[in-house]
Amino acid sequence: MDKLVDYVKWIGSLDFDVYPFREADALVLCVISYFDVGPVFREHPGYVRDCLPMIESDELKLEITGGDMGNREIFEAAARSARFGNLLMTDYESELMTGPSPVQFAAVTFHCPGRFSFIAFRGTDASLAGWQEDFMISFTRTDAQLMAQDYAERMLSHEQRLYPVPSPKEDQASAGLELYGPVWYMGGHSKGGNQALYAACTITDDSWSKVRRAYLLDGPGFCPEVMDLSLIDRIDAKSTRIIPEFDVIGKLFEPKITDTKIVHSYRDGVEQHSLASWLVDHGDLALAPMTDPKANWLNNTLNRWITSIPQESRPIFIGELFEALSSDGVDSLDDLTLDSMQSALLSLREKSDITKQTLKDLPKSIVFDDLFQSPEVQEVKEQAKKSDMLTWLKESPLAHALILTAAGAACLISRQGIVEFASLLLVLSMAIIQCGLTFRRLMKNNFNTEGMQERIILSMVMVGLLICLIVKEQAMFLLGSVILGILFFVLSYYTGTKAVASRGDKFLHTLYVIECVISIIYAVSFFVIPSATINAYALSIGVLLVIDGVVRLIRCLILQRSNRRLLSK
Repeated sequence: MDKLVDYVKWIGSLDFDVYPFREADALVLCVISYFDVGPVFREHPGYVRDCLPMIESDELKLEITGGDMGNREIFEAAARSARFGNLLMTDYESELMTGPSPVQFAAVTFHCPGRFSFIAFRGTDASLAGWQEDFMISFTRTDAQLMAQDYAERMLSHEQRLYPVPSPKEDQASAGLELYGPVWYMGGHSKGGNQALYAACTITDDSWSKVRRAYLLDGPGFCPEVMDLSLIDRIDAKSTRIIPEFDVIGKLFEPKITDTKIVHSYRDGVEQHSLASWLVDHGDLALAPMTDPKANWLNNTLNRWITSIPQESRPIFIGELFEALSSDGVDSLDDLTLDSMQSALLSLREKSDITKQTLKDLPKSIVFDDLFQSPEVQEVKEQAKKSDMLTWLKESPLAHALILTAAGAACLISRQGIVEFASLLLVLSMAIIQCGLTFRRLMKNNFNTEGMQERIILSMVMVGLLICLIVKEQAMFLLGSVILGILFFVLSYYTGTKAVASRGDKFLHTLYVIECVISIIYAVSFFVIPSATINAYALSIGVLLVIDGVVRLIRCLILQRSNRRLLSK
């Protein structure tokens, strides 16, 4: 695996005609967007290579939180390369305002004339205003989000200033529109990722139709009390979300994007948020199988704390917190010291009851790093692994397809006794769980049965029912019919709700409607069918499940191939 700067040096001699735009290129352009290129491009367009003298003389300010972790090295390598150095930069805009309504916004557009244009939104800089605005997404739409929407709308409709194209294309003077490629991309990192998400969700359908892909790089999502989360459904098919293994920022109000990728980083902990630390493998992102369990635990803790604060209380707490920091002379994170933070926290004790209660509710586990090494966190790691697998099984279309195919194959193999098998499996599982819990409780009580009579009786009943099912075949068939009937009724409700939610996708909507109707038919049938016809029903269930699973698998492959084709253009 290579660093992002190594990728720039490796691919730098290949232009976009030879090696089409790809995900790692979006990372590079978003790194460049963190530099204040106003002195070069505020009034006139220019090539990325034009920045080289100012990079070498350290005149371009890096507007980023956390210091330079390799960003300058990436920018310099890009400016020296033919691939990135020959890109044109236009429409650099930057706004920073403090006060009751803080604003920190910056964006720039890159052009490969005749090929593509890329809108890059800058993430949070070190200004206190920028960080206050980040907190504000928990209770309102921010001015920076609205600016991002307006910026994207203007770029995509070509309503921005027209520029003469710089040398060596002076013969195209005043042909500003020739800068804009037929294909558009947009993206951003951190807060810039949130702005790209907001812009994509709120621009007009006509503007969005011009965008081939939106790259959301470790940015937070929308607070459900502020934004309609269904807006994300419109952009999901053309969006790629990329997060590091130790992901914290991107998990805040986590946006549900189907094409979400986890990338390796050479940094540790929260420093993995830095774009410059993300790794590349043979020109593609170096993908990790899952997020770090410690990050998952921290995210759950933070989200529980944030959501525990009533929405109407959030503006008060955030306003008083940043007012306390500002009154102590803190204008940026560079000014933030242990003393100033301590002073601000002490002054918050004199603020409103809401702020005092919110601070009181801040989990101590967020503050103490050594808790990460405790036995409790080791247990959380194991739970997180299980949770990630359950999430994959629950949300992945590929998992659904594989499960349906496997279930259908199981029905075809065991069709001679599917009803009996279903009832036996259920009762056997319940008996094992009940007897196991009872035995465990008895061991803890040194086999003292006082207060355990009900548990013991229930365990004996479950064992008796299990024996009855094994001995009396008709009882097994009767119970199995009821179980399968209820199961298909539940399945019909689930597929019905999915059909309503997927109206925007004709294929999925049709598939869920068919599944809902078939589930209702089977649910009713299992309550009335005689035992003589059960084998035919089991066979038909197996065939339908296999067909359903195969259809979904084919769709997954088509979508994957389509996405790869789009990314290769």
